[in-house]
Amino acid sequence: MLGKRDSEVAVIFEDSETTASLMDGQEYQAGKFALQLRLECFKTILGAFDDPTIDVRDPISNGFYKDVWMSVSGRNATIYEK
Repeated sequence: MLGKRDSEVAVIFEDSETTASLMDGQEYQAGKFALQLRLECFKTILGAFDDPTIDVRDPISNGFYKDVWMSVSGRNATIYEK
């Protein structure tokens, strides 16, 4: 690794436990580990650890896209352009 560019990592795992989750407003049985990993990643990327009003539980809903994703990206663009 040269440390001069982005890198990607792929991991394959199979959850043996599921837990209730949401996908586009519908109840969904998600793998427990996969759900926790997804929630942690989204919270980190979107700053939700510092802002408890950001709800990352349903990442493919229209509300998430409009209220969270577009809001955070707009705020980030404004910061970048300054």
